[in-house]
Amino acid sequence: MIASNVAEMTPFVAMVALQIPPALSVLQILAVDLGTDLLPALGLGAEPPEPGTMRQPPRPRGQALLSRAVLIRAYLVLGLAEAVVAMAGDLSVWAHQGISLSALRSLAPALQQHTAPVAIKALATQASTLTFVLIVAGQMGVLFACRSSVQPFWQRLQVPNPLFWGGLISEPVMAAALVLTPPLAAVFGLTPLPLDWLGWLGLAPLAVLLADTLHKRRLPLRPEPGLRHHPARV
Repeated sequence: MIASNVAEMTPFVAMVALQIPPALSVLQILAVDLGTDLLPALGLGAEPPEPGTMRQPPRPRGQALLSRAVLIRAYLVLGLAEAVVAMAGDLSVWAHQGISLSALRSLAPALQQHTAPVAIKALATQASTLTFVLIVAGQMGVLFACRSSVQPFWQRLQVPNPLFWGGLISEPVMAAALVLTPPLAAVFGLTPLPLDWLGWLGLAPLAVLLADTLHKRRLPLRPEPGLRHHPARV
């Protein structure tokens, strides 16, 4: 649930730092947090425990659930990979039409004041839509990654969890409904994408899973710092 926060925050950081139009709207962020992410999170809640869980010592009573290791993985690994791909998709839509970063800066005031030409508004909607669907696709990669905190995602593919697969399927279905249903698309500021942009959708989960796999390979196969084994008492 928190991994997407980085990807959702980055467009507004870029808006301030680079003085470009925001790549997402508030309603689109809500569509991710309260829509496409909801069922997958419930599916992860039903995930069977990892092998060796009962061999680990109890968590210290005062240790936070959102520990340093969890936050680093969520924000600096999963979230960062997702944010990079999403912003790259947004800027690529503009660049594909020959609009450079400096030209995009000059268009930002008119877009924010809703006085831009119709063609520019349509291009902004297309860029925003690609950003939105890339975040959703990235979250599908996060879903696979979060099945385990230490195992690579492919080692959990055979673990049965119908709710997980149901949640996974719900993400593209809900995103497609928002993009392709005209009344919903109008409310959320989305538009159908040209087919040549759909190749980006496979890049987002792959980037997230690659970043997570490399991160897990650097982790020692032992409990988090602060956890100690205690001899069992009879």
